[in-house]
Amino acid sequence: MKLFFQLLHYELLIVFRQIAEWLNPVLFFIVVVSLFPLAVSPEPQMLQQIAPGVIWVSITLAILLALDNLFRADYEDGFWALWCLSQQPMTRLILVRIFVASLAIILPLLIALPLSALFFQMTLVSTLILFVTAVLTIPTLLLIGGLGVALTISLSRSGILVALIILPLYIPLIIFATSAVIQGGEGVSITAQLALLAAFAVLAVTFLPFIIAFCLRNAE
Repeated sequence: MKLFFQLLHYELLIVFRQIAEWLNPVLFFIVVVSLFPLAVSPEPQMLQQIAPGVIWVSITLAILLALDNLFRADYEDGFWALWCLSQQPMTRLILVRIFVASLAIILPLLIALPLSALFFQMTLVSTLILFVTAVLTIPTLLLIGGLGVALTISLSRSGILVALIILPLYIPLIIFATSAVIQGGEGVSITAQLALLAAFAVLAVTFLPFIIAFCLRNAE
């Protein structure tokens, strides 16, 4: 437990010192979302209809921008090679890093999501459901993205390849999250969608850190 808090403190310090790199994806999200009402239509009915899909696609693109902050710099510095030589499990560090990365994205979204909802004239209920789905889904997206980065970490230019690997895995999450926002705004029960998103999160936290650790150990 002591090691966990030491790792957490270390990762939080890194994020604080690199705060601009973590804010860039959120700023990108705000810019993309704010352009859609200007480009599509100012009609409230149209905006409310397209809002969940547009916002979730924008969140996905923003997370793609943040993936290089997870493991690549440490791999280039030799940090992961040193960690492999230690007696500590790599999965613990991976989980702490994903947790801190999730905080670095979700906390700015506390401001960005209500602003986005204002752009699209969404209801309060839809906005709350949007935030709940973001909290459930973003850690899973980061873990899946982390797997894509770990698989291609030894390649110098792997941005497109990472996207091609992980985007098909993102599709079910985007579908269920978008469906939850749409149906919740209409007053329909969204228990099934939230349960599936939570199940995906549990499966990702349970298995993906071990796969990511294996990929990082065997990267050449």
